[in-house]
Amino acid sequence: MAAEMRGMFLRLVNAPDALLTVHEVVLDLPDFNVELDSLGGFVVWDEVTAAQLGHRINLHRDALTVIKLRKRRQLRSATAAPVTEEESEWVEAGPRRPVTRIVTSPLLVVAALDAERPYVSPFEVARLRPIYAGPRKVVDHVPEYVTPLDVVAIEHATYAVWHAVLAMLVTALAGLPGYEVTGPAAPAEPWAGERRVLRGQIVAPSLPSKTLKTRKKASLKAPKKGKL
Repeated sequence: MAAEMRGMFLRLVNAPDALLTVHEVVLDLPDFNVELDSLGGFVVWDEVTAAQLGHRINLHRDALTVIKLRKRRQLRSATAAPVTEEESEWVEAGPRRPVTRIVTSPLLVVAALDAERPYVSPFEVARLRPIYAGPRKVVDHVPEYVTPLDVVAIEHATYAVWHAVLAMLVTALAGLPGYEVTGPAAPAEPWAGERRVLRGQIVAPSLPSKTLKTRKKASLKAPKKGKL
């Protein structure tokens, strides 16, 4: 362990100043939180932007949640001075919604070390499950996927964060001596041509609010008898 620490220290001492700057900027990146909706879409939040939009992200009963807030002004007598903005009380104005945290710095570091983009599972239909009305009559079919759609949504959100943060680094590292930071060459939505694409929105600091395009679900016909 001592030898490893000594080697790490020597590498840091001998590292060019520009690389140390990159290291510090990556470590200072904010973390993000993924909220899934009932339709299989996602919203990516950071805590600062969430607060600016009237939401709060915190732990509640050992689970990370986001909740909408509203201001409730304190009542005073008619002769008292009016309540200021700072004296207004923030109160909960909706249900708590679960979120999953994406820790940004390790995400970028691991992807860089592996020279790989974050993995996104394809939409693969395992089978079409029949929906019955009564014991025998089939009225519809529901697709069951090889990878559950909520898992795919998290993977999409993770990829979206990775791609957006690389774009953020272009601004943060502008003018870095000896290097030209060009941003990601990878596509923003590698899943765009698949049969079903999730809808989502990413809200991040230093980034415009970006809504991913909504696409219609691919129609799935009932299979012929004896086949999927």
